[in-house]
Amino acid sequence: MTTFEKAGCCLGAALLLAAMTAPAAIADPCPQRTPPYPPQSPRFVDPDPWPGVYNGTPNVRSDSAFVSQIKGPKGDEILDAGQHLYLCDQHYHVPVENPQGPADERVILPGVQPQPGQWIEVHTVYAANDDAPSCRRSRGLDNDLTCCEKQPVVVRGFSAKVTATAGNVQGGGTAPLIPPVGDPLAEWSGSNTGPDKRDEPCKPTAAQWSFQLNRDLTVGKGQLAVFGSKVHGARGVQTESRLSKDLTLVAAVKPPPPPYKDATCAWTASQMIWTRQEAVAKCPTACKTPSPRWDGRWYNTTAASKCSCCK
Repeated sequence: MTTFEKAGCCLGAALLLAAMTAPAAIADPCPQRTPPYPPQSPRFVDPDPWPGVYNGTPNVRSDSAFVSQIKGPKGDEILDAGQHLYLCDQHYHVPVENPQGPADERVILPGVQPQPGQWIEVHTVYAANDDAPSCRRSRGLDNDLTCCEKQPVVVRGFSAKVTATAGNVQGGGTAPLIPPVGDPLAEWSGSNTGPDKRDEPCKPTAAQWSFQLNRDLTVGKGQLAVFGSKVHGARGVQTESRLSKDLTLVAAVKPPPPPYKDATCAWTASQMIWTRQEAVAKCPTACKTPSPRWDGRWYNTTAASKCSCCK
């Protein structure tokens, strides 16, 4: 989510590459002000090794706290604790802001963006103001959050690779992209994002985040035509002093608590293996080299498959 500086369409220069991919260098907490700054975003969301940076209480749950119900097939309205929130802005960042772990996800490819092979991060923003649909019609889909004035604000985020043809994410072109659904999700309380401004040490807009952990999503270059040439730069991952203490994994099945009961690797189809280390230990034949596209969970195909892991 941006605050709201537009990156130029050409992102290949080395200086810009360094500026956009550098992690946050400021270790101090946000300065005091009235009202206080919210906890900051973005943050590192890789759950490996479990629980990693997930520090919510509890740090895993089965249901989303912020996207309790998605209204309609286009995902342009959600319920948050029974309150209707409306799609008020959608935009994307190069490079991604909330890293999931792949080594190449924050690399900016040389040339004009967007281009096939580039990782991007898409933010779909919802707010409580019921005039959001009419505001979007007048100010555009990517409106620098001017249509997202009323709290609460919820961001549904996901990362995807750009493809030359249509991707597996739906929508786009002349309409908003439709945020994919499903778990696992990373959820936390944070802020708006985008490149830092010289006179703004922290971001002012409180936002609840629901970020889909999925490394197999793709978006076609033509689907991004709805955003024109507008490409947002990225803010670095924030330091511990600025982060909320509620980063939680949302997954349909909870990981078993350690120590794991099954030392013989006789897992059933409904059980998960949560880390690469555990997969290698339990399934040494199949999991010596786990896929770099691993999405945070390993399964066995059947109860009888013993050590044959699959993702």
